[in-house]
Amino acid sequence: MVNFIQPFAFDKNVGKEYNKACEPLEGWICITDQDTLKFNGFASRVQQITQEANESQVITCMVNRLRKDNINVIHELYEESDIRAHKNKFDELWQLHGTKLERTKMPIAGVFMLFHKSVWDKVKFKEGTMNFDNHFTTDVKQAGFTTVVAKGLYIFHLYKFFY
Repeated sequence: MVNFIQPFAFDKNVGKEYNKACEPLEGWICITDQDTLKFNGFASRVQQITQEANESQVITCMVNRLRKDNINVIHELYEESDIRAHKNKFDELWQLHGTKLERTKMPIAGVFMLFHKSVWDKVKFKEGTMNFDNHFTTDVKQAGFTTVVAKGLYIFHLYKFFY
């Protein structure tokens, strides 16, 4: 089972809200930012990925834009405003890669995080910082977990799209 959540913090203490949202859950947890668009079929693809993954992995996906450059950013879609191009990429990547997971050393951004509750039981999100995702990535690696990119899964992120 996958729990899909989108915690939000008006006081910018995102780590605290993520911890509060994760605590009562069991199984897999999929956290996405509020400013994301998930196309039809997204949830079933995430479910399929969890069937291929193991519980010691923290997973991110492909995305059009992030605060920092990363291996999972698709640069040609950074400024693309035609939503059809993003839907096409969503389908294209799934066709090409399906549930393929590729190990990464880069930090996993909070735009999309997928992990088993057993990971969170050992590593909580750092509170009181906007870099909660970077801290989480560092802490899970130090605890012996691995970070991976789901090469076949794409999410549209509006991050600073209108700036």
